[in-house]
Amino acid sequence: MKKRLFPVLLLAGFATTPVSAPVSAQTPATFSDTYADFVETLRVRCTGFENGAFDAPAEAVSRTADFNGDGITDPIVEEWRFSCSSSATMFSGGTGGSYVHLFVSQPDGGYSRFEFLAYAAMIVTPQSRPDRPVLLLPQHGANCDVTAEPCYAAYVWSETGRFVSTGGVVEASQ
Repeated sequence: MKKRLFPVLLLAGFATTPVSAPVSAQTPATFSDTYADFVETLRVRCTGFENGAFDAPAEAVSRTADFNGDGITDPIVEEWRFSCSSSATMFSGGTGGSYVHLFVSQPDGGYSRFEFLAYAAMIVTPQSRPDRPVLLLPQHGANCDVTAEPCYAAYVWSETGRFVSTGGVVEASQ
């Protein structure tokens, strides 16, 4: 029988950002055009499916952190916050969760978007390295070879411009 103590040890000595904390005030002003383009993409997807009515919250950024260390916060948008009248699951996903989009600021003022499939997004800040936040994602147990149990994936920013984890690498999708 395998014992999985690693997640417990991983979280020991870490502080987390409160899950319900509103962070829209921390969203950089430079993100507004990127966010508007992203929301428009979702709206087109919804209206293109049986002429659905799209609903977007005023601000769907769930939290922010400076993952790449450039002094500009990087917004996280969870797709389940949006809805489409013609599809109950278009943005909320199924048993695998829904897309979590992390927008990382770039030197040119733009953003690279990274997509993760998860149930939510949490930011963990190591006490020994507060400048290196960890993206912690609750995922379907199948991702950890334990079908009926929850599991988590932890990602950190790499100097190579992507997120890395023991589970693999996530490149920018856009």
